[in-house]
Formats: sequence, C-alpha cells, structure tokens
Amino acid sequence: METFENYAQEMRKAADYIRDNRMTSLHVFLVTLLQRLCLFSVSYLVYRSLHLSGAGFFDLVFIQVVISISVDSLPFPGGVGATEAVFLVLYHGIYTSSMLVSAMMLTRGIAFYLYLIIAALITVANQLALMHEQRKLAGY
Repeated sequence: METFENYAQEMRKAADYIRDNRMTSLHVFLVTLLQRLCLFSVSYLVYRSLHLSGAGFFDLVFIQVVISISVDSLPFPGGVGATEAVFLVLYHGIYTSSMLVSAMMLTRGIAFYLYLIIAALITVANQLALMHEQRKLAGY
C-alpha cells in the first residue's frame, strides 16, 4: 500500500506540474511531435532515394507510426528484431521483394543506428570538452 501511495503522490505532482505549466507542456508536446515526424519521415526519404514514387509521404509515415505503436508499446527485450519483422510485413506491398531488405536496412540504419552513432559522438565530444575545462581550471 505504501508503494502505491508513493506512486500516486508522484503522479499527482506530475499532474500538478503539467496543469501549472501548460505552455511548457505544449512546447514539449510540439517538439516531441516534430522529432517523431522527422524520425518517421526517414522511411519516405529512403523510399524516394530508391527512385520509387507509388506511395505518398503520409502513407509511409503512417506505416512507421503503426510499426512504432505495434512494437514500442510491448515490453520486448531486444525489440529491434520485432521492429524489423513488422517492417518486412507492412512494407511487403510497397517495395519489390528484391528491394525490401535493403530498404529496411537503410531505414533502420538511418533512423536508429545513425542517430545512436551521432549521440555517441556528441557525448564523447562533450566529455572531452569537460575534461579539457577541468584540466584548465586545475592548471594543467
């Protein structure tokens, strides 16, 4: 019961914060919406880069939304495999069979792995800058 009460208290605090800071909440919502739209747009950019034109922007974005809802909402360890399996099923009618795996690899590579690499590089650069600043302050 105590755990439940603590959880409920935390939820009340979060609800109070959202109610008291509506503009911040709206800003966070809009930025998150833009980020997700950019992420889901990768599939369209890959599609167009393969010189295909039968499906529209929103068709491909909505397929990515379905993939995200289908897989991200389930607590799978290693959901990457599930995401890729759902991709292959849902895009089977969009790409030819010879292009399907290539399209999946490009889309996943850009939408997941590229961002992971960029985030890692930013983290390393930030850490190096902090270390350099600390050395400077220490007189090294």
